[in-house]
Amino acid sequence: MPMIDAKLTVKLTAQQDQQVHEELTNAAAAELHKPASYVMLSVEQGADLWMGGRKVAKGAYVHVRAFGGIADADAAKLTARITKFFEQGLGLDGAAVYISYQGLNQWGWQGSMF
Repeated sequence: MPMIDAKLTVKLTAQQDQQVHEELTNAAAAELHKPASYVMLSVEQGADLWMGGRKVAKGAYVHVRAFGGIADADAAKLTARITKFFEQGLGLDGAAVYISYQGLNQWGWQGSMF
């Protein structure tokens, strides 16, 4: 079960919000080899992000977690896909899009552990 937390410095229209949720779900499913029905998202708009002592005007921080780990090649593909979408779809600065990855060995769901 991949979980994606995305913090965007910009506010989104309803259409952009839908596009972000669809693209992140589809990208995670494709690049992490999981069914889209298992992808969970949290998207925060208007986040107050700073880097190097400066406020990030048009950027994002994305944290991707996945049960069982994430292969380096899959993370590289997902990074490229998310960054490209944020640049082209939202007008964010690709140099201000930061993505971290974490593999998890424990994940609870429906009252028990995977």
